[in-house]
Amino acid sequence: MKRPFKTALHDLFKRMRRGSRRFSLARAGTAAIEFALVAPPFFLLMLGIIETGGLMFVATHLEGAVNDAARQIRTGNVQGAADPIAAFRGILCAELVVAIQCGSQMVIDVRPFNQFQSVAFTPYYDQNGQPSGNVFNPGSAGDIVLVRVAYNWNIMTPLLGQYLGDGGTNRKLIEAAGAFRNEPYSGPAP
Repeated sequence: MKRPFKTALHDLFKRMRRGSRRFSLARAGTAAIEFALVAPPFFLLMLGIIETGGLMFVATHLEGAVNDAARQIRTGNVQGAADPIAAFRGILCAELVVAIQCGSQMVIDVRPFNQFQSVAFTPYYDQNGQPSGNVFNPGSAGDIVLVRVAYNWNIMTPLLGQYLGDGGTNRKLIEAAGAFRNEPYSGPAP
């Protein structure tokens, strides 16, 4: 004998409730689903932290390398070399080999001045906000010299360029500078 429709429907709902209760208590795939939801923002945040740390490392390393290379100008070692700019670039790049590659992305600007006050008013950027040309004139004994080095860092982490990049681009200009008076390496200072 067939069961009445009402009883069959009642049994179906009872089985569905039992199944849904069993499904709601099952935890086998929960961790995988939670990981899939949390992992992308977490890894993006971790990459951003690592790249920001790398950016700070390169900026600090560039500052130290510029100070060491500028010391060679201050003592007259670079001016006494056969090719002064190659000597300066060689010293600078030897110190930066761990952090960055010296190349076309690096701008070197070395200029002598008569007094320290005129150093602050020296134009350095073009109309696009980028460092202008590679000028290399280390001056002579007793001259005031300004050494500036700029490097364009490419930001690789997605979305980080909007916040760290120059003008919302994926590039960050890292700069280091030093101003000093050359030592009297070949005679008395003027």
